[in-house]
Amino acid sequence: MDPSMSPGVGTSSLSIPSPDAGSLLLGMPPPGIDSAPLSMPSLSRSPYTEDNINQSSVAQPSYAGQSPQVQRDYLYSPSPVSSQPAITSAKEYQDQILMQDRQNGWSYKQIKAIRNFTVSESTLRGRHRNLVKTSHQRPRKPIWTKRDVELLMIAVPHFTHTAGRCRVSWKAVSEFIHTNGDSPYAFAFATCHKKWLDLIRLGHVTPNV
Repeated sequence: MDPSMSPGVGTSSLSIPSPDAGSLLLGMPPPGIDSAPLSMPSLSRSPYTEDNINQSSVAQPSYAGQSPQVQRDYLYSPSPVSSQPAITSAKEYQDQILMQDRQNGWSYKQIKAIRNFTVSESTLRGRHRNLVKTSHQRPRKPIWTKRDVELLMIAVPHFTHTAGRCRVSWKAVSEFIHTNGDSPYAFAFATCHKKWLDLIRLGHVTPNV
């Protein structure tokens, strides 16, 4: 007998199980050998993920507890919402000046000279007419009724000032016809004057005015 195979004093035989083929193929430890438990990575989302970073970058800033300067800068940021309509052109500014001056009794000649307007007096007159009258109150071709013509023939001599130079208050004539006439709109001052000149040309009235 081989001495290496004989049991010696103080020795014990060890039985080591041999791994089977299935364990080797699957990469699993052979039975009987304790293996340390595997630690799997945590699947919980990190607070610094891409979605959280994107959401935090677009979040609206909170100004609670900030200094008055920060709050003031935020409140007076660009693009404010104004309750008053802004003047967007030079024409709108001129229209406002024109309305104010006419309410103060200025003539169109005075407005043109003092305000240095480059447009003509007739243009100012037409612009003021468009501002103070609606579309149905300013027809392109006014229609005179028989009653309107009779009132014109009464009003012109009545509202003629003979002291000094003879002048007719065409504004008073227009208001008189509108108050007592049949037309639903008031004739313009120039329209009354033009109609009076037509009556003179036709010989219906004497040209003493």
